[in-house]
Amino acid sequence: MEGMIRQGDREARFMGKITAGMTHEIRNVLAILRESAGLMEDLMGLPASQSFPHRERLLRALGVIQQQVERAVELVGRLNRFAHSMDECSSRVDLRELLEQMCALAARQARSRKVELRPRAEKEGIRVQADPFALGMLISACMEHCMEVLEQGGVLELVAKEDAGSPAVIIEGFSGQGCGEEKIGLPPELACFSDLVSSLGLQACHEHAPGGRRVRLLFGAG
Repeated sequence: MEGMIRQGDREARFMGKITAGMTHEIRNVLAILRESAGLMEDLMGLPASQSFPHRERLLRALGVIQQQVERAVELVGRLNRFAHSMDECSSRVDLRELLEQMCALAARQARSRKVELRPRAEKEGIRVQADPFALGMLISACMEHCMEVLEQGGVLELVAKEDAGSPAVIIEGFSGQGCGEEKIGLPPELACFSDLVSSLGLQACHEHAPGGRRVRLLFGAG
């Protein structure tokens, strides 16, 4: 089992290294597109270009290109940070930043479900020593689990807080009635992630109710 975990770590680090390298190349391509579109806008602004056919339509198109390039730069930046989360097996992780990162990566899925993602921290500087990639994978699985039961227009909240003096992450989404009874451990649907809970030194609890689900991850209690 230990050898399999080490093999999985090596594979994750390799994928992270390749992905990070490719995102740097994509950034270079986007920089060229941004500069080229900017140059064309400058040329269209010259007095000699005032009579250029379809000038206004071209300027609008260039504006759209610039907007989409900026969006792509942001998306690639998110992907780059995610790739670098595989660099180290253990590092200081800011929970607010991690929750925001995971919400950004899950934005398309949330849009397709018409669910709003709300990451926040009850205070700044809540950090833990953990494997950032493994922790992000666990949080992502919990997010998907909680989103499954949300109706359109529902809200999924991700909160970093201190619970009885220990850092904790709460992932919850409710469309109707409130919480049910809290039970120790991950929900049965997430049992395959129990090894991550143990390796990260977490205690997991969950609640199910007719209108939603909640997962609580408590650090330093595993």
